[in-house]
Amino acid sequence: MKNELKLKNSILINNKEVDILTYDIEEITAMMFAEADVKKKQAAGIKNVSISPAVEFDFGLHMYVGIAAVLAVNPEYTFEDLER
Repeated sequence: MKNELKLKNSILINNKEVDILTYDIEEITAMMFAEADVKKKQAAGIKNVSISPAVEFDFGLHMYVGIAAVLAVNPEYTFEDLER
């Protein structure tokens, strides 16, 4: 189900000011989830981690899964756009 996230401060994506992000968690694919995990590890500076915390307690991953939910319905956006 699509939802909207109203931003307090607009962000610039593809030379357009965006103040509402549409997202749908049901549209996240397995590949997007895996990419979210990789991006989270890169942001944290983690290179080779064989042990990961339980997903419920991996708060950094929650943010990147949220980004994946936005990307799922806005394919013109990138992880880098939303990390800014």
